[in-house]
Amino acid sequence: MTGNFEKEIIEELGRYKLVARYQNGIHRGVLWRDGMKILDTEGESNAQVAQKLRADLCALLISEKVPAEVAKVVDAMLHIWPNLEENQKQMLQAHFHAPERKMTARQLASAVGYKDFSATNLKYGNVGKQLLQEIPRDIPKYPNTDEPIYTFAIADGARESGAPTEEWVWVMRPEVAQALLISGLVKA
Repeated sequence: MTGNFEKEIIEELGRYKLVARYQNGIHRGVLWRDGMKILDTEGESNAQVAQKLRADLCALLISEKVPAEVAKVVDAMLHIWPNLEENQKQMLQAHFHAPERKMTARQLASAVGYKDFSATNLKYGNVGKQLLQEIPRDIPKYPNTDEPIYTFAIADGARESGAPTEEWVWVMRPEVAQALLISGLVKA
C-alpha cells in the first residue's frame, strides 16, 4: 500500500521514537530522542523510511569503536524490538539488571508477574529465536527433539547443581548486554 493510505509507523526504541508517515505527497520519517529530532529521511514508502531510520540509528549508535559482534547484535535488537511483547522487553531488562546478569526461568517469570516459568521459557525462547534469525549461530539443541534451545541466543545456560530443583541458570551474553545498553533499549 502506498500513498496517503499507507499506515503510519510509530515505534518506541528505548530512548528513541521513530515516526514514519505520508505527508504532503512524501513519505517522511523522523527519529526523536528526548523530544529532539535526531535524524530524518524520506523514501518510497513508510516501511522503507522506517528501515532507513533504524539503519541510521544503528550506525549512529555504533559509530564509536565497538566489536563487530556487538554491532551485529545492536542492529538485530533494533530490528526485533518493535516486534517484542511488553513482557519480553521486561524480561530482557530484568535479566540485564540482575546481579551478574544471572537469572533462572523462575526468576524471569517472577519479574514479569507470571505464576510459573513455562510461559517464560516460551516467551524468552521466542526472543532468542528472533535474535537467532537475525544472527545465525550454532546453539545447543534439546537431545530428544533436536530442536534448538533458543534462549542460548541470549544467554549461556547451565543447570545449577546445588539447587533443589536443579534449575537452569541463564547468564546474559556480554555482547547482548552491551548491545542493549549501547542501543538505549535498557538503561544502566
